[in-house]
Amino acid sequence: MTGDLGEHVRRTLYDNNKTDGALPKGALDGLLRGDLTPWRGMPEEGKPSNPGNARSVTFYIGKLPDPAHPHDPPGPFGFWLNQKEYDPDHVDVMLQVGATEDWVLTSFGEPHIFHIHVNPFEVMDVTHDGKSIFGPKGECLVPPDSVGLQNQYCNLWHTFKDTVFVQNDYQVHIRSAYDRYIGEFVMHCHILDHEDSGMMANVLIAPNVAAPGGGLGMQGMSSKSPRNMALINSATSPSRRTPALCRVL
Repeated sequence: MTGDLGEHVRRTLYDNNKTDGALPKGALDGLLRGDLTPWRGMPEEGKPSNPGNARSVTFYIGKLPDPAHPHDPPGPFGFWLNQKEYDPDHVDVMLQVGATEDWVLTSFGEPHIFHIHVNPFEVMDVTHDGKSIFGPKGECLVPPDSVGLQNQYCNLWHTFKDTVFVQNDYQVHIRSAYDRYIGEFVMHCHILDHEDSGMMANVLIAPNVAAPGGGLGMQGMSSKSPRNMALINSATSPSRRTPALCRVL
Protein backbone atom coordinates (compact mmCIF):
# COMPACT_ATOMS: atom_id res chain seq x y z
CA MET A 1 0.00 0.00 0.00
CA THR A 2 1.17 3.52 -0.79
CA GLY A 3 -0.33 6.87 0.12
CA ASP A 4 -2.54 7.88 3.01
CA LEU A 5 -3.71 4.99 5.22
CA GLY A 6 -6.99 6.67 6.13
CA GLU A 7 -7.86 7.28 2.49
CA HIS A 8 -7.04 3.65 1.71
CA VAL A 9 -9.38 2.40 4.46
CA ARG A 10 -12.22 4.71 3.41
CA ARG A 11 -11.89 3.74 -0.26
CA THR A 12 -11.77 0.02 0.64
CA LEU A 13 -14.95 0.34 2.72
CA TYR A 14 -16.67 2.12 -0.16
CA ASP A 15 -15.54 -0.35 -2.84
CA ASN A 16 -16.51 -3.39 -0.78
CA ASN A 17 -20.03 -2.05 -0.13
CA LYS A 18 -20.96 -0.23 -3.34
CA THR A 19 -22.76 -3.26 -4.80
CA ASP A 20 -24.99 -3.66 -1.73
CA GLY A 21 -28.38 -2.56 -2.99
CA ALA A 22 -29.75 -2.31 0.56
CA LEU A 23 -27.26 0.42 1.52
CA PRO A 24 -28.67 3.95 0.95
CA LYS A 25 -26.60 6.23 -1.26
CA GLY A 26 -26.08 8.71 1.58
CA ALA A 27 -24.65 6.00 3.82
CA LEU A 28 -22.43 4.69 1.01
CA ASP A 29 -21.09 8.14 0.17
CA GLY A 30 -20.47 8.72 3.87
CA LEU A 31 -17.93 5.89 3.87
CA LEU A 32 -15.66 8.00 1.68
CA ARG A 33 -15.72 10.68 4.40
CA GLY A 34 -15.14 8.18 7.20
CA ASP A 35 -18.75 8.57 8.41
CA LEU A 36 -19.70 5.23 10.01
CA THR A 37 -22.98 6.43 11.53
CA PRO A 38 -25.45 3.50 11.63
CA TRP A 39 -28.16 3.98 9.02
CA ARG A 40 -30.59 1.47 10.51
CA GLY A 41 -30.98 -0.66 13.59
CA MET A 42 -30.20 -4.35 13.58
CA PRO A 43 -33.19 -6.56 12.71
CA GLU A 44 -35.06 -8.29 15.47
CA GLU A 45 -33.73 -11.79 16.15
CA GLY A 46 -37.06 -13.51 15.49
CA LYS A 47 -38.75 -16.26 17.45
CA PRO A 48 -36.58 -18.50 19.66
CA SER A 49 -36.08 -22.18 18.90
CA ASN A 50 -36.17 -22.95 22.65
CA PRO A 51 -39.43 -21.31 23.83
CA GLY A 52 -39.99 -21.77 27.55
CA ASN A 53 -36.61 -23.46 27.95
CA ALA A 54 -34.13 -20.59 28.05
CA ARG A 55 -30.45 -21.31 28.59
CA SER A 56 -29.14 -20.11 31.93
CA VAL A 57 -25.93 -18.33 32.88
CA THR A 58 -25.36 -17.83 36.60
CA PHE A 59 -22.38 -16.06 38.17
CA TYR A 60 -21.37 -16.80 41.74
CA ILE A 61 -18.32 -16.38 43.99
CA GLY A 62 -18.28 -18.56 47.09
CA LYS A 63 -18.67 -22.13 48.23
CA LEU A 64 -20.96 -24.41 46.27
CA PRO A 65 -23.81 -24.84 45.84
CA ASP A 66 -24.88 -21.48 44.49
CA PRO A 67 -28.24 -20.04 45.65
CA ALA A 68 -30.00 -21.35 42.52
CA HIS A 69 -29.18 -24.96 43.49
CA PRO A 70 -29.49 -25.07 47.31
CA HIS A 71 -30.01 -28.85 47.41
CA ASP A 72 -26.87 -29.74 45.41
CA PRO A 73 -23.91 -31.26 47.27
CA PRO A 74 -21.55 -28.81 48.98
CA GLY A 75 -18.38 -27.86 47.17
CA PRO A 76 -15.26 -25.72 47.48
CA PHE A 77 -14.88 -21.97 47.22
CA GLY A 78 -14.47 -20.71 43.68
CA PHE A 79 -15.38 -18.28 40.93
CA TRP A 80 -18.25 -20.13 39.28
CA LEU A 81 -20.11 -19.83 35.98
CA ASN A 82 -23.01 -22.28 36.07
CA GLN A 83 -21.32 -23.97 39.05
CA LYS A 84 -18.22 -24.77 36.98
CA GLU A 85 -14.73 -23.30 36.81
CA TYR A 86 -12.98 -22.95 33.49
CA ASP A 87 -11.48 -26.06 31.92
CA PRO A 88 -9.74 -25.30 28.60
CA ASP A 89 -10.24 -28.90 27.46
CA HIS A 90 -13.98 -29.07 28.07
CA VAL A 91 -16.88 -27.74 25.99
CA ASP A 92 -19.55 -26.47 28.37
CA VAL A 93 -22.23 -25.46 25.85
CA MET A 94 -22.86 -26.86 22.37
CA LEU A 95 -25.15 -24.81 20.09
CA GLN A 96 -26.76 -25.52 16.73
CA VAL A 97 -25.70 -23.19 13.91
CA GLY A 98 -28.72 -21.36 12.50
CA ALA A 99 -30.69 -21.58 15.75
CA THR A 100 -32.04 -18.60 17.68
CA GLU A 101 -32.22 -19.08 21.44
CA ASP A 102 -33.23 -17.28 24.62
CA TRP A 103 -30.88 -16.99 27.60
CA VAL A 104 -31.35 -15.70 31.16
CA LEU A 105 -28.37 -14.09 32.93
CA THR A 106 -28.22 -13.94 36.74
CA SER A 107 -25.64 -12.91 39.36
CA PHE A 108 -25.66 -14.01 42.99
CA GLY A 109 -24.04 -12.07 45.83
CA GLU A 110 -22.52 -9.32 43.73
CA PRO A 111 -22.85 -8.01 40.17
CA HIS A 112 -20.89 -9.40 37.23
CA ILE A 113 -20.38 -8.46 33.57
CA PHE A 114 -21.47 -11.01 30.96
CA HIS A 115 -19.48 -11.08 27.71
CA ILE A 116 -19.76 -13.60 24.88
CA HIS A 117 -17.64 -13.77 21.74
CA VAL A 118 -18.72 -14.06 18.06
CA ASN A 119 -22.50 -13.48 18.12
CA PRO A 120 -24.20 -10.38 19.56
CA PHE A 121 -27.42 -10.71 21.51
CA GLU A 122 -30.61 -8.70 21.79
CA VAL A 123 -31.77 -7.61 25.24
CA MET A 124 -35.39 -8.75 25.25
CA ASP A 125 -36.31 -7.93 28.86
CA VAL A 126 -34.93 -7.21 32.32
CA THR A 127 -36.83 -8.49 35.35
CA HIS A 128 -36.57 -7.73 39.05
CA ASP A 129 -38.41 -9.87 41.60
CA GLY A 130 -40.05 -11.62 38.66
CA LYS A 131 -41.49 -8.43 37.14
CA SER A 132 -40.36 -6.65 33.98
CA ILE A 133 -38.92 -3.17 34.38
CA PHE A 134 -40.38 -2.23 30.97
CA GLY A 135 -43.84 -1.32 29.78
CA PRO A 136 -45.36 -2.75 26.58
CA LYS A 137 -43.57 -0.18 24.39
CA GLY A 138 -40.24 -0.38 26.19
CA GLU A 139 -40.87 2.52 28.54
CA CYS A 140 -38.91 2.18 31.78
CA LEU A 141 -41.13 1.58 34.82
CA VAL A 142 -38.37 2.07 37.39
CA PRO A 143 -38.30 5.61 38.81
CA PRO A 144 -34.98 7.47 39.18
CA ASP A 145 -33.14 6.90 42.44
CA SER A 146 -32.80 9.36 45.34
CA VAL A 147 -30.24 11.50 43.48
CA GLY A 148 -32.15 11.44 40.20
CA LEU A 149 -30.14 8.76 38.40
CA GLN A 150 -32.00 6.53 35.97
CA ASN A 151 -31.85 2.74 36.32
CA GLN A 152 -28.96 1.48 34.17
CA TYR A 153 -31.24 -0.90 32.23
CA CYS A 154 -33.82 1.70 31.20
CA ASN A 155 -32.40 2.25 27.69
CA LEU A 156 -31.54 -1.38 26.88
CA TRP A 157 -34.95 -2.66 25.74
CA HIS A 158 -34.40 -4.51 22.43
CA THR A 159 -30.86 -3.17 21.96
CA PHE A 160 -27.99 -5.32 20.68
CA LYS A 161 -24.93 -5.98 22.82
CA ASP A 162 -22.04 -8.39 23.27
CA THR A 163 -21.48 -7.29 26.88
CA VAL A 164 -24.00 -6.46 29.60
CA PHE A 165 -23.84 -5.69 33.32
CA VAL A 166 -25.74 -8.30 35.36
CA GLN A 167 -26.86 -6.70 38.59
CA ASN A 168 -27.55 -9.10 41.44
CA ASP A 169 -31.29 -9.53 42.09
CA TYR A 170 -31.99 -8.76 38.41
CA GLN A 171 -32.44 -11.19 35.52
CA VAL A 172 -31.30 -10.10 32.04
CA HIS A 173 -33.22 -11.91 29.29
CA ILE A 174 -31.38 -12.04 25.96
CA ARG A 175 -31.88 -13.65 22.54
CA SER A 176 -29.07 -14.65 20.19
CA ALA A 177 -28.95 -16.09 16.66
CA TYR A 178 -26.00 -18.37 15.85
CA ASP A 179 -25.44 -17.12 12.34
CA ARG A 180 -22.88 -18.71 9.96
CA TYR A 181 -19.94 -19.21 12.34
CA ILE A 182 -19.05 -22.81 13.28
CA GLY A 183 -16.40 -23.39 15.92
CA GLU A 184 -15.28 -22.70 19.46
CA PHE A 185 -15.20 -19.49 21.51
CA VAL A 186 -15.75 -18.40 25.10
CA MET A 187 -18.17 -16.56 27.35
CA HIS A 188 -17.03 -15.11 30.65
CA CYS A 189 -17.28 -12.43 33.29
CA HIS A 190 -15.59 -9.33 31.90
CA ILE A 191 -14.06 -8.42 35.27
CA LEU A 192 -10.51 -9.57 34.62
CA ASP A 193 -9.79 -10.98 38.09
CA HIS A 194 -13.01 -13.00 37.97
CA GLU A 195 -12.34 -14.33 34.48
CA ASP A 196 -8.78 -15.30 35.31
CA SER A 197 -9.96 -17.05 38.47
CA GLY A 198 -12.17 -19.40 36.45
CA MET A 199 -15.42 -17.56 35.66
CA MET A 200 -15.40 -18.56 31.99
CA ALA A 201 -16.79 -21.33 29.77
CA ASN A 202 -16.15 -22.79 26.32
CA VAL A 203 -18.94 -22.59 23.75
CA LEU A 204 -19.06 -24.63 20.54
CA ILE A 205 -21.37 -23.91 17.60
CA ALA A 206 -21.79 -27.12 15.61
CA PRO A 207 -23.34 -27.92 12.20
CA ASN A 208 -25.46 -30.73 13.68
CA VAL A 209 -25.75 -31.11 17.45
CA ALA A 210 -27.54 -34.46 16.98
CA ALA A 211 -24.58 -36.01 15.13
CA PRO A 212 -21.51 -37.53 16.82
CA GLY A 213 -19.13 -34.75 17.77
CA GLY A 214 -21.68 -32.19 16.61
CA GLY A 215 -21.08 -33.16 12.97
CA LEU A 216 -17.63 -31.63 12.97
CA GLY A 217 -14.83 -33.22 10.95
CA MET A 218 -15.02 -35.28 7.76
CA GLN A 219 -15.60 -38.96 7.19
CA GLY A 220 -12.45 -40.92 6.50
CA MET A 221 -10.10 -38.59 8.32
CA SER A 222 -7.03 -40.59 9.36
CA SER A 223 -5.85 -38.17 12.02
CA LYS A 224 -7.50 -35.63 14.25
CA SER A 225 -6.08 -33.07 16.64
CA PRO A 226 -6.12 -34.65 20.14
CA ARG A 227 -7.06 -31.33 21.72
CA ASN A 228 -9.87 -30.62 19.26
CA MET A 229 -11.30 -34.10 19.60
CA ALA A 230 -11.12 -33.82 23.39
CA LEU A 231 -13.08 -30.57 23.20
CA ILE A 232 -15.71 -32.06 20.89
CA ASN A 233 -16.08 -35.29 22.84
CA SER A 234 -16.37 -33.42 26.12
CA ALA A 235 -19.38 -31.44 24.97
CA THR A 236 -21.72 -34.16 26.20
CA SER A 237 -19.58 -35.58 29.00
CA PRO A 238 -19.66 -34.63 32.71
CA SER A 239 -17.61 -31.56 33.56
CA ARG A 240 -14.35 -31.80 35.44
CA ARG A 241 -13.11 -29.22 37.90
CA THR A 242 -9.52 -28.26 37.13
CA PRO A 243 -7.38 -25.26 38.07
CA ALA A 244 -8.32 -22.24 36.01
CA LEU A 245 -5.99 -20.69 33.48
CA CYS A 246 -5.05 -17.03 33.40
CA ARG A 247 -6.30 -15.83 30.03
CA VAL A 248 -6.79 -12.24 28.87
CA LEU A 249 -9.61 -11.82 26.34
